[in-house]
Amino acid sequence: MGLKLDYPSLRATAIKDEKANKISDDYFKARKKLNKKFADRGTSGDAELEKQQMRLLEKAMIKMGEAGIAERKDLDLAKKYGKDAYKARSFGQYTGKKAGGKVKVMKMRGGGLATQGTKFSIR
Repeated sequence: MGLKLDYPSLRATAIKDEKANKISDDYFKARKKLNKKFADRGTSGDAELEKQQMRLLEKAMIKMGEAGIAERKDLDLAKKYGKDAYKARSFGQYTGKKAGGKVKVMKMRGGGLATQGTKFSIR
């Protein structure tokens, strides 16, 4: 991400383009690897190659969709905060799902008090 743009909306799009290029490069490298793996395997090898290529394409499309969602969030930040949007912690960050797929949420007790052990303060 070597671009330094002052305009957050352009920066968000540039970041998304870099991510999309990386995803497509990884996809084509993996596809080439599969082609080498299943070369000279006959008709059953061709069928398995096609199945694995479809799985690979589905994964790449999911990653592209996640990158698009991250770009939309960045564009929303740019619209909301203008030139200061890129200073936000979440601007330009692209993270997939965490292992386990569960997100830890801070729960509140009755009366609006946080449970013990959480990082929560009232200022």
